[in-house]
Amino acid sequence: MLENRYSEGILKEYKPLYYYCRDEINRPWVTVCLLWKMISGAPVVFSRGVAICSNEDNICKNWGRRLALERAMLAAVTQYDTEEIDRSGTNGNIAHIYYSILPFEFIFKSEYEPDLTIYETKVIDRIALKYN
Repeated sequence: MLENRYSEGILKEYKPLYYYCRDEINRPWVTVCLLWKMISGAPVVFSRGVAICSNEDNICKNWGRRLALERAMLAAVTQYDTEEIDRSGTNGNIAHIYYSILPFEFIFKSEYEPDLTIYETKVIDRIALKYN
């Protein structure tokens, strides 16, 4: 967990944007947080944090947001990618999530300057239109 002095500074500079990857009955198994800010009139994403539930978790939107935000802030502070996502299917508790709703572009749970998914690009483009 980041110290408060880091998180306060990050949230003064960047804005969090959250979205969810849901299963067929609309449960938010994956929470994503993008940290972004406007630069020269365009929104720029600096980091992505991902929180993934297992079958043993009670799905809690607030906890997912908190964890995803912490991971996005970690990437912004360290400027590194951390916590590689295991896609081998060896973790039976979350294997079904990987193959059904987790975007294949996600490589790390904490990612600095991530390659955006098509959905993320559309959302950032909408932000650009709003501010311009």
